[in-house]
Amino acid sequence: MVVKIQPAAASVSRAVDYNEEKVAEGSAQVIFSSNINDLKDIMASFAPYENAARAINLSFHTSFNPSEEDLKRMSQEDVKNFIKEWMERMGYGNQPYIIYEHDDIGRKHYHVVSIRSDIDGKKIDEWQERKRSLAIIKELAEKYKYKVGRDKTDDRRKMDTIENVRGQKDIRPVERFNPDNGPVAQQIERLASNAMAYHFTTMNQYVLLMREMGVQVDIEEHRRGKIKMYYSGIDSAKREVCTVRIESRKLKVAKYDEIKTHNEECKSEVRRKEKIRVGRLASFCLKHSTSKLHYDRMLRKQNIVVKYSFDANDKLMGATYIDHQTRCVFKASELKKHLKLEDIDKKITTEWPQFDHSDKVGDKPQEVSNIDRKVEKMAEALAEISMDALGNSPKGGKDKKRTKEAQVHKRTYHG
Repeated sequence: MVVKIQPAAASVSRAVDYNEEKVAEGSAQVIFSSNINDLKDIMASFAPYENAARAINLSFHTSFNPSEEDLKRMSQEDVKNFIKEWMERMGYGNQPYIIYEHDDIGRKHYHVVSIRSDIDGKKIDEWQERKRSLAIIKELAEKYKYKVGRDKTDDRRKMDTIENVRGQKDIRPVERFNPDNGPVAQQIERLASNAMAYHFTTMNQYVLLMREMGVQVDIEEHRRGKIKMYYSGIDSAKREVCTVRIESRKLKVAKYDEIKTHNEECKSEVRRKEKIRVGRLASFCLKHSTSKLHYDRMLRKQNIVVKYSFDANDKLMGATYIDHQTRCVFKASELKKHLKLEDIDKKITTEWPQFDHSDKVGDKPQEVSNIDRKVEKMAEALAEISMDALGNSPKGGKDKKRTKEAQVHKRTYHG
């Protein structure tokens, strides 16, 4: 039995999306849930906890990997009871959580999704959680008849951990508005809720993010300074608004003041690793790309979309990077340590062929074989840059090296 606690993400939705996608594919199923009101709308149960949370990284996502020998001795009920007791001892017994059974790598394994803050916003104790987890696993081994650790007959490459898929297989799915996918209002509400799980610091970034998701947001100032917001769906195939405008007060979406509050809260968040990831990838792709098409395709490989803004004279005024992988939106000016707007402007005006400046929602460049080949050649390098920036690189990376040096310094001067 191997238990792997995944790195925490900004929202539980990432872990939920990953597992629900497996359920939709038919390779996973829910075998138990606690304090989840509706399995068809899982995030509704997590939302009050996320809203109350004072912590930044909220998701608690753990994989349980019994060996083939363990599974011969343990029934599904045994595994379920073991996970429930493990969750109780780790401090998550009263939290909302779901146990998924997966069968997509040749053997059964299990994922648990929960949240690291309680309903009052207090963070669940995570002090030495991996050490505590190992102690619990050893203590319960005899009761549940499993062997601690990895069985020698198991193929190590099959261990179901997000880190080992090198950032490519684990690309976060992005839901976009589709006029054929049911009621317009419900789609817009769901997409607006998804957007509020992102890190963004300006109202314009919220508008760009929603447009990237296929929703047009119009903000209008009326008499006496009253601000009204209107939402409408966009047909990505035709690249035009395809629904009537709906005023925000008629929808279950965040109001203007709530979005502004979210902006201010995000400004206080550092998000250093996420900025490093986007900055390094954007800079690397800029250096190795030959056109806007090439640049965009390379960034999309890492789930990043870039939006440009120009003045009346076609001078580049700004670039906004939407990173769906880490749910963060950054202006190029926020990435200035790794990326300069003048470098983008120079590349566009002097090296790249002219391109259409219009903002085309859901615009997927036509398949160009030579561009695809170039992008594939860089796929490994892009994945390595991303993992290194987030501290998941098997080679260590500068951040891990810096942490190790800090630990040595602490031992030297503080006992």
